[in-house]
Amino acid sequence: MHIGVMHFLTDTGPEPARFARRAEDLGFESIFVPEHTHIPVSASSPYPVAYGGGSIPDHYKRTLDQFVTMSFMAAATSSIKVASGVTLVAQHDPIDLAKQVASLDHLSHGRFLFGVGFGWNRGEAEDHGIEWKDRVPLVREKIEMMRRLWTCDEAEYEGDFVNLQRSWAWPKPAQVDGPPILLGGASRVALQEAALWADSLYVIPPADDPLLARTTGRLHSMCQEMGRDPSSIGITVAGSSGHPDVLEAYAEAGMERVVIAIRQGHGSESLAHLERAAARVERFLAA
Repeated sequence: MHIGVMHFLTDTGPEPARFARRAEDLGFESIFVPEHTHIPVSASSPYPVAYGGGSIPDHYKRTLDQFVTMSFMAAATSSIKVASGVTLVAQHDPIDLAKQVASLDHLSHGRFLFGVGFGWNRGEAEDHGIEWKDRVPLVREKIEMMRRLWTCDEAEYEGDFVNLQRSWAWPKPAQVDGPPILLGGASRVALQEAALWADSLYVIPPADDPLLARTTGRLHSMCQEMGRDPSSIGITVAGSSGHPDVLEAYAEAGMERVVIAIRQGHGSESLAHLERAAARVERFLAA
């Protein structure tokens, strides 16, 4: 089981390259970088209970650009994987996003994990011109188009929301068929979509299913209903505290990866939190 970290890189936090080098030195497999282009002041969507509820934390308002940050991290390291945790695909032009993903995977020599999500902040999406009710099929189509651009010498796509005339696009990603796609969410819709087209589920454990036993069962049942081998989809646990007993349970349950949320801090404070997390999970990093 792989152990990664997730951290909101902001204008008040650690320099991304320094944070990434230290995470690599400590033995973490991956770094997940969240995305929010902006946070509307008039909150039309409450901060999700799964993330802590209440007021939206300040670091959501201060995130560095996700792909710029991941590029700095990849350039400063040699083995750790850089990951989007998650990219709000509906808010992106799929041709531009396909180019960004392919370039990052190419230049990092296949060290990119593509975490994607449907988003929770309605106002943020609407400012990008997104119809909230359409975001799930919109994301699905954009992913399908991007996969065509990554894998076809002459790519084309026709959907209800996005279209692509026959086109050339290089570079192709270093990873065959493109980077693994991890779909975020714990809802029934998210599980259905993950079973349909994702390589992994990226999920914060619900309060009533902390070890994901029920979530795993539902996901595997959906895979079987669709004629997909359940073993072909992984599960990445997001937002973990990294408690050793919990990690042991996840390992026994066959989780692909656990991503530990690193506390926010100003400047080098976040690096201290990273060091403490590594000490807490040292035996898993050495496995």
